[in-house]
Amino acid sequence: MNFNIAKFTTLVKYFAGFSVVGAIVTIASFFTAIFLIEFFKISILIVYPVVYISSLFVSYYLNKEIVFKYRGSKNKLLLYFTIYLTSMLLGFLLIFLMKEFTDIRETLIAILILPVTTTYNFILVYLLFNKQEKK
Repeated sequence: MNFNIAKFTTLVKYFAGFSVVGAIVTIASFFTAIFLIEFFKISILIVYPVVYISSLFVSYYLNKEIVFKYRGSKNKLLLYFTIYLTSMLLGFLLIFLMKEFTDIRETLIAILILPVTTTYNFILVYLLFNKQEKK
């Protein structure tokens, strides 16, 4: 098995960009949710899905245009949403298993599932945007 330093460097660059986009979108989503809940007194049951879906659109655009520089079709958006939906379900499964079979505190569980779901998301988004021609 040959190690290709150029491919590895490119993968690290993509992962770093993906992580930065994720961090920015997450922080913006958090503060948007707090603002809508605290200042406009909108229920979290309304705020959460609106902010989550909005953040996916922003994340999709930033990852597509800036990180992966992909010139894609609209069906990629649906696949992108599917990746994040299945990631959320994976997170729920891991939460359930950890709560059921361990004594780990919920806040620590939330932290422990992040590397799993982030890696899952990155691998699938990387594959999604590296299937066809780039800009």
